[in-house]
Amino acid sequence: MFRPLTPHRSPSDIARMALVISLSLTLVACADMTQPGFYNMPKASSATDAEANATDAYALQSIRAPSQIQIDLRQPSLDNQIPVSPPTTAASAPTTQTYKLPPGVSNAPGTSPNTPPSGAATSDIPPPDLTNNAATGNAALANMATAQAALIPEPISFAGTLPCFNAAMQCTAQRIMLTLAPNGRWRARATYLEQNAQSGKPQAEQGCWRTLIGTPTRVAILTAQGTPRAEFAAPSDNLLKLVSLNGQTPNLAYTLSRQPDLDPIKELDLTPAPNCP
Repeated sequence: MFRPLTPHRSPSDIARMALVISLSLTLVACADMTQPGFYNMPKASSATDAEANATDAYALQSIRAPSQIQIDLRQPSLDNQIPVSPPTTAASAPTTQTYKLPPGVSNAPGTSPNTPPSGAATSDIPPPDLTNNAATGNAALANMATAQAALIPEPISFAGTLPCFNAAMQCTAQRIMLTLAPNGRWRARATYLEQNAQSGKPQAEQGCWRTLIGTPTRVAILTAQGTPRAEFAAPSDNLLKLVSLNGQTPNLAYTLSRQPDLDPIKELDLTPAPNCP
């Protein structure tokens, strides 16, 4: 009986064969990774779990999990690239400048209205339009009148005690009755007090008042000549809080409260009313 001859393999040959087999498996795995949809693994669900149990994938350990870090090294095709247009800047955008000539001066014959006159610089600025400025001023006055009418819709009288900052008054306090009218005029009666007793004859005065933008709204009391006399804050319709008097700010809080009855300050009925635009 003859025994089949088996070639004798050295350990180096066996190692070389094992290396070839491992490289072949690696190439097969890499080739499989390049297939479309390799990284598009379906999300875990009851359907994928049932399929894994049916194929005994858990026992055979044939479940393939994608890599946590997925980097696509393929170059995008030219068909999928979107052309990007360069941004338009202010320097590259064409501009048209219109030149406004003074009255009585016209462009030379054959030139367009956009052609600058001879000797004029390209950076000349047209003169301001006085008509627009007048319209803006009228609009501001209209808004001021609206704010005054909203704050004082009818003549209202306020009363309270204020300090005497001016030494010429020769008093420690003064009792004030202030009446505001929606037309921007005010009348006031001041009774000077010395040690809680009347000192001197009451004084009556009138002028104009304006609303100032702020929170809360402020009321500026002006004399008939337009000189600031006092400033109040109006936190409510029934209260005026003193902010300053004759240019001085008090250290304590002084207020004027709205009165139930109107005091027209009749002492000034024969005095010409101030002009309050």
